[in-house]
Amino acid sequence: MSKYCLITGASSGIGEEFAYIFAKNNYDLILVARRKDRLEKIKETINKMYKVDVICLSYDLSSLENIDCLFKDLKNKNIFVHTLINNAGFAYHSNYVNSDYNKQQNLIDLNISCLSKLSYLFGKEMANKKEGEILNIASIAAYMSGPYAATYYASKSYVLSFSEALKEELKPYNVVVSCICPGPTKTEFEEKALLKDSNMFKSLPVMKASKVAKIGFNALKRKRTVVHCGIFVKFGAFLTRFFPRCLTRKVGKSVNKNPLKK
Repeated sequence: MSKYCLITGASSGIGEEFAYIFAKNNYDLILVARRKDRLEKIKETINKMYKVDVICLSYDLSSLENIDCLFKDLKNKNIFVHTLINNAGFAYHSNYVNSDYNKQQNLIDLNISCLSKLSYLFGKEMANKKEGEILNIASIAAYMSGPYAATYYASKSYVLSFSEALKEELKPYNVVVSCICPGPTKTEFEEKALLKDSNMFKSLPVMKASKVAKIGFNALKRKRTVVHCGIFVKFGAFLTRFFPRCLTRKVGKSVNKNPLKK
């Protein structure tokens, strides 16, 4: 049975950079995203540079039914997912009660339910084989509440807590679980999240997606539980231990800005 690294949200940004890094380190790849054309271009680039197998699969992972289909598809191909990179996710800059609730639900489905189910399905196989790796992507947002991006911040708090717990549960099975917490990162994220008018990308340090992916790869290889991407994120997470939550949520409110007040 072949061993592969499955990367969700692989069509751009951090997910795409993960694909290049794992290919460079001789991993066969399964790239999953909705945009099949983008995945095929990444595959073409990788095939010119590295001698690894690349499988491109188009799935909308906000649907739990599609996650089941993905899992069955790979089982039918006799593929063992040795490494799972739960990268897929998005943010939504909004005033919650005046927002599109379907979009809020899609965020919860992708950022939380998708990550949880993929970790369950492939994590169980890893545990049975006594080998494997899972990398989850949280955020500096995991350490506070975020007015005007409420579901996003809450979803990243879930990812962080879930990853730490899963790490301890899978340790006896020789399965590594790591979680990285990036700050603002230069990708398509801010445009899709409608965050271009917020202070997050205007006043805070912005990291390259390639750098975040490298930190994630190293965290997994060094079996680190939680790694903060950069000094700013590490310091910010440290400070939240001492500030009252009534203050940190006001910081989040100031950073995100009310989208209804232009």
